Amino acid sequence: MFTDESNWRGGLYELCIHVGYITDERSDARLERAMVSVCRAANVQGCYATRNLEPAEQSEIPCTLASLARAGHLYGTVPLPGGRTVVCGWYVTRDLEDGTDCLGFYMPVEALQRASIYPFDQWAGCEDLAWRRIVDDWLADVGTAVYRDVDFKFAVIGWQLDVFTERDLEDGVPNEHRESYLLPSDGRLCYVPANV
Repeated sequence: MFTDESNWRGGLYELCIHVGYITDERSDARLERAMVSVCRAANVQGCYATRNLEPAEQSEIPCTLASLARAGHLYGTVPLPGGRTVVCGWYVTRDLEDGTDCLGFYMPVEALQRASIYPFDQWAGCEDLAWRRIVDDWLADVGTAVYRDVDFKFAVIGWQLDVFTERDLEDGVPNEHRESYLLPSDGRLCYVPANV
């Protein structure tokens, strides 16, 4: 339920796609294409401007940058691996220090826990690699589908990633990493799963 505030707690577990540079004249079109591609690949249901009304109480809006600019975040629901459906949202950050456009697609951690299909330990939370691997693998598939439509710079999967920048990968992927990565290499997208 959109209006149940507890569904939106616990922080955001997300696929954060660094689409390209803000100065690129095609950046708006690329971002919008990435938004639509994420929704299609994840099978997101609905596109709404607020979580303060249930979907049946509001009209769907177009999945566009203009809609996102007016609302700040867009909201929907998404079926997870295993069939349970949770609330989800997406946002765009355009003022990162390294100058990239970033699209975040997320599910609140509390909604994932309430779906109760994962071995989620409320004390371990986002430290629990068992449930994260299920979600990360699925989000990696979503990111791979998006990459076929928009050849993005890189993507990161994990908890609260809105401050992640290209500088975080200057020395490559750390040996031990809590995040999963989607990294382009020779026209292909390599998936590097989290290992701690």
